[in-house]
Amino acid sequence: MSLKKYFLILIILITSCSIFAQQFRANEQVRIHQDERIDSLVSFHRVLNEYNLANEEHNGIEGYRIHLYFESGNNSKARTMSVRDEFLRRYPEVGAYVIYGSPYYRLRVGDFRSKIEAEQFLQQIIRSYPAAYVIKTKIKFPQLD
Repeated sequence: MSLKKYFLILIILITSCSIFAQQFRANEQVRIHQDERIDSLVSFHRVLNEYNLANEEHNGIEGYRIHLYFESGNNSKARTMSVRDEFLRRYPEVGAYVIYGSPYYRLRVGDFRSKIEAEQFLQQIIRSYPAAYVIKTKIKFPQLD
């Protein structure tokens, strides 16, 4: 026999074997063999996600707020809270957040998804708060209505 015939028979045998290897069996179950450490990694990932949801500084999405005021020293917390209360009287629909980062108490307002939104609101309040500026930070998730 010639080499072409051997080659043709070999190709027919290989394709016929591969055709039978692709049979579908409906009642069979898949068994997964995996390292036991994978389960511990998945558990750790779940715990980490729960912590991040509970921890305010990790909770949220990227967005913008307006840095309105900061103060350090004696009675800085009380002064920052009074500025926050004054702001909330003027703009009750906008969230105000007091953040402590040693040695300053900072007041940041708003939960803006884009810098344009934050800049537009800044233009509304710039006369009352001339030192205010826009910063990129984590914001609360927007309310779904």
